[in-house]
Amino acid sequence: MRSAAGQTGPPARQKGRGMAGEAGATVRRRQLGALLKRSRVTAGLSHDDVAGAMPGMSQPKLSRIENGRGAIKPDEVRALLALYK
Repeated sequence: MRSAAGQTGPPARQKGRGMAGEAGATVRRRQLGALLKRSRVTAGLSHDDVAGAMPGMSQPKLSRIENGRGAIKPDEVRALLALYK
């Protein structure tokens, strides 16, 4: 059935992972966050230590990343791991 705007039905779903992919990404983000937190704690660093040593990294951003609620770029992961060595 066509609407007044000339469109038919609901918009088609785009190919991709859908809900299952989103859940998988959330799990991976939480796993990465937990790994980063363990590494930071093992290195004896606080959120403030890390925020002071990394440009663009704040204590709240690091907390979100470690809790799996914030996105992180691959370059940031590498920089954090290098700092934690």
